[in-house]
Amino acid sequence: MATDVPTHISDTGVFAEELRIGPRCLIFFVDETGHEDFADPNYPVFGLGGCAVISSAADQSINDSWRSMKARFFGGSDVPLHASALKRPTAEQLEALARFFRDQQFARFAVTMSKSLVLPVGLTPFDVAAKTLNNRFADLLSRLSPEPNEVAFLHEASDRCDRLVERHFGGNAVSIAGRTVPVHKGLVRKSAGLPALEVADFVLHAAGRRAAQLHRSQATNPGKDFFAVFYTNPTWNSYIHVTEVVLQDSGAEPSPLITQMIGNDRI
Repeated sequence: MATDVPTHISDTGVFAEELRIGPRCLIFFVDETGHEDFADPNYPVFGLGGCAVISSAADQSINDSWRSMKARFFGGSDVPLHASALKRPTAEQLEALARFFRDQQFARFAVTMSKSLVLPVGLTPFDVAAKTLNNRFADLLSRLSPEPNEVAFLHEASDRCDRLVERHFGGNAVSIAGRTVPVHKGLVRKSAGLPALEVADFVLHAAGRRAAQLHRSQATNPGKDFFAVFYTNPTWNSYIHVTEVVLQDSGAEPSPLITQMIGNDRI
């Protein structure tokens, strides 16, 4: 059975207006946190990440449970829920969110960095984040059983970053255990109200808070939200906070090639 996922056509036409995917498609829902140029002095971090789930399990693992949680604790199943807008959550609401991330079986992934990262000439924070995020994708794909027969990357639409997303995530195929599978791509408006993109927002909120902590002090322990999101399902977690970029000699290439990201809090 195919599943329809609403997206929008980008200006370049690279991303599809609507995706039709089968039951064994692994869907990555991707969001961002911070500014890709560290432009906010009060929040000098940038990160990409989100959640992933096999399409046939999306309702059971994310959609239905998220909507039920919102109906019980946040005023309605269709009420938009975003981490940055949750200013004074009650203890009951915080526990409901933590329980959702503890109990539900889906992947969580993120890469973060802060303004303290010294970038080699020719690289931007988005370059590093995109390369490292692709490593997170590969890390998660290597753990799956049974293997998916297609992959979809759905990014939340952003006026600032849409073209960067298209440039860095424009491939049409990936390799899984030596087998090439097709890739679907989409830019999804926040107004579409996809539960998984709201979940991705909370994943990035926890990762961004952790990055801000590490920017201030490497000795700071993670917060409760970070533990709930990233430590409750170790098989399906992949996170790194980048602190150093190691390059190989690019030779005739116009810009250096990233060969290794060194960081802490690697999961």
